[in-house]
Amino acid sequence: MSKLQDLIKSLKAYSILIIEDEITYIDDPVKLLIRFCQADNRVKEAIIEDLNTINFNTLSQAIEDFNTEFTPLLSNRKEVNNFLTGGYLDRFLKKFGKEELLKDVVFDQFNAALEKDKETESIKAIFAKYGIYLNINDAHYRQLLSELNGIEGVQILYYKQTPGSNKDSFYADILKSVERTSSNFCLAIVDKSLSTGSANEVGKEFIIDDLVGAYKDNSELRFIACLYTSRPDPDEKELIKYEDFFIEEITKGSDQIIDKMTKSLAQSAFAEVFNSLRKKKIDSSEEAFKLALRNQKNIKYIISESHNEGIPSYDATKYWFDLAKQKKFDDIEVADYKLIAGLSAFFKHGYLDDHPKTSEIGDELLEINTFELFDYNVNKKHMPIAPGDIWEKDGSYFILVGQLCDLLLRKNNTRKAKIAELFKIELAPETPKTKYEIKLVGENKYVYINNFRDKTDGYYKPIRVEISTPNIYYADLSVLDLCMYNDNGECEIDPNEDLRDHIKFILPENNDKYYDELRSDYQKLGEVKVMQLYTAMRFNDPIEFSKTKFKKLGDKYSYGLNRVSRLKGRYFDSLYNNYLNNKGRIDLNLIDNSPELIRQVKLTFDLPGDVESTRVLDNFELWAANGNEYFRLSDIQDALSDYKNLLSFCINDRLTSKETNQYILVKESQLEYHLTHKYRFGDNNYVQKQEFSFKDLFGEVKPSEDGNFQILNSDCVHSFVNEAGYATRKLTVQELKLGVKIFDKKVKLQLVNGVLERERYEE
Repeated sequence: MSKLQDLIKSLKAYSILIIEDEITYIDDPVKLLIRFCQADNRVKEAIIEDLNTINFNTLSQAIEDFNTEFTPLLSNRKEVNNFLTGGYLDRFLKKFGKEELLKDVVFDQFNAALEKDKETESIKAIFAKYGIYLNINDAHYRQLLSELNGIEGVQILYYKQTPGSNKDSFYADILKSVERTSSNFCLAIVDKSLSTGSANEVGKEFIIDDLVGAYKDNSELRFIACLYTSRPDPDEKELIKYEDFFIEEITKGSDQIIDKMTKSLAQSAFAEVFNSLRKKKIDSSEEAFKLALRNQKNIKYIISESHNEGIPSYDATKYWFDLAKQKKFDDIEVADYKLIAGLSAFFKHGYLDDHPKTSEIGDELLEINTFELFDYNVNKKHMPIAPGDIWEKDGSYFILVGQLCDLLLRKNNTRKAKIAELFKIELAPETPKTKYEIKLVGENKYVYINNFRDKTDGYYKPIRVEISTPNIYYADLSVLDLCMYNDNGECEIDPNEDLRDHIKFILPENNDKYYDELRSDYQKLGEVKVMQLYTAMRFNDPIEFSKTKFKKLGDKYSYGLNRVSRLKGRYFDSLYNNYLNNKGRIDLNLIDNSPELIRQVKLTFDLPGDVESTRVLDNFELWAANGNEYFRLSDIQDALSDYKNLLSFCINDRLTSKETNQYILVKESQLEYHLTHKYRFGDNNYVQKQEFSFKDLFGEVKPSEDGNFQILNSDCVHSFVNEAGYATRKLTVQELKLGVKIFDKKVKLQLVNGVLERERYEE
């Protein structure tokens, strides 16, 4: 089964629409009758039904009567091939003694009907619609029709032109075909110009306006489509709007037409998956909206309860609405879940290849990745503090940990927790492989999180949190609470200022009274006495963010601390669970404590494709503890002093056979191990190759201007780029070891003991 057939079957797009002006109608009623009788019953029934619809009932009855008499004669295949394919109906009938059928009134009626229908040619069009036509350009359609007709259950509808003003019957025909074939989609293959010339793209406009556009929100009739043309645009069009995914151009009669059409239709399927999600979201929101309007009493009760728990009323309202919307969405989704979910299986290479004009990963996708992990709107919403809140002070970051029920400020302005615990956050020295990752570095556990937006420069960076008791910092909760009263999350207060109304109305009930209590506390502070107290105890104060550690800026009391974001839901839950596990561990295992064991083995070290780098270390110490074997990094550095620089970048002090992007350690036998260290091209960029393309070296497909390079101490100049303009020339390990001058980048590259060194030069 071809990919196109596989895609059509998975889509259940058995109803296929072809609009092509190269179709030629059959004029001869004899040939029309013969082809009618040779067609399958589904086609016959459809033609008769259509003839009755346009009030040619007498003709349709005569055709049915002729079919009843004539069809039994078709059982003799040899005679059918000998006579009927050449149009010799009289000889065929004479062979079976049925000459009287030639005198049947059906021929007179057929001729009369065709004459009456001469201007519109609707009768011929009906026969052509179901595949009974004289000709369609064989060079353009032979391979395609052979492929489509090879799919069981397919029905192809052929049209010579778009329906014009007669759209209702056109859509009704397609809907009938969809129902007859039990299709989920109608596959439309439309000629771009339809005899109007390349300047008028009638077919393209028809797909956009009358197929995809008109039925974008229709669940009964859905289209996937492409343009079939002999005059393709020289430039690929960008895929920006929904309709763009349905007007991909396929060149008629081109090579690999089936593969190209498969990939084009996969683009349509891609767009339709997200269109389906969009429509379901809209419909479910509308249903949830109606449900909310009917349940005012229940919502008022929920808001009342939220005040008792210290949750803002709007948050409780939104949560209720989101829950109702998701329930409605799930109810709608199950109706076609298998279909839409199945389409996503084709979101892979071989079907959905990267379009030349597809946008690269940009800022908006980075923002989505960040939004999944972090909420940067907590300050704009003046949210009360909660676990996962991230704070910044003097360029350092901290994350608040604990349980929500302990930290919530309730309606009576009390909470269970007495003091806040925070972990200090570091900017990670390397980027984790995934957005959220837990690593053991030596004996320490770290949680790595990607896509954190650093306040100091606005760039997205990885962070890590060490899960250990020494990394815990403490804060007075009342200090942190100040952030919700300030637009940018600053922990500061002016006791002479009233709480602004636009903030008061969105806070949980009685939080404005809590602000008044804080104001009163700061108004009572005797600045001199406080500073004396602070000076006396600051060296012993275990609370990093204590209420006493403020600075007076005019009338404001400021702690130099401000909330910047919040780590979301399950990601914070995972971090907190790791914290609880760390607190609950037993630090000393004095019973059955396994010692570290040492044995002597043979360790072979090398770099990929570099025989000269091979080092054999006999009687080398292999360590083992708790069932895990490892070599100590310090031992290897001492034994391989010429590779000490390369090894200094290892992030673990124990080298094991576990997967890493820096090296590969293989146990070849009980006494032999092989360590292959990858080449270091930069931070977190390790390469295991023997030849290196321009993209490997610079992350770009080819040089932008000068494609030449020169081996150092050599007069010969080479080029990365071949005659066709592709950068196919690669550098070998040996060439990089000698050193290479790259003209396009004005840089010298040299592999020095496994590390790629880069040095800029001037002409």
